[in-house]
Amino acid sequence: MIEKYPDKDWDWGFYGISDNPSITLEIIEKYINKIDFNVLSRNRFKYHNKKVKRISEKIKLYHYLSFTRIVYDIKRYITSTF
Repeated sequence: MIEKYPDKDWDWGFYGISDNPSITLEIIEKYINKIDFNVLSRNRFKYHNKKVKRISEKIKLYHYLSFTRIVYDIKRYITSTF
């Protein structure tokens, strides 16, 4: 929306862009001179946190599957050698 209407007088403080939980890092980097960092520091970053949570879940799944594979290989090795 900001990209579409760059000349609009946007509110960057409380209840504005800096307070928006869906703000992205790209927006922050692009408009760093306009961001209200006092408000931004209290922002919950809902969009970013969902992304991090999804990545974290994938990493946990990968480690679980890797561990399961190791256990399977150990069991297979033990049963084949005896």
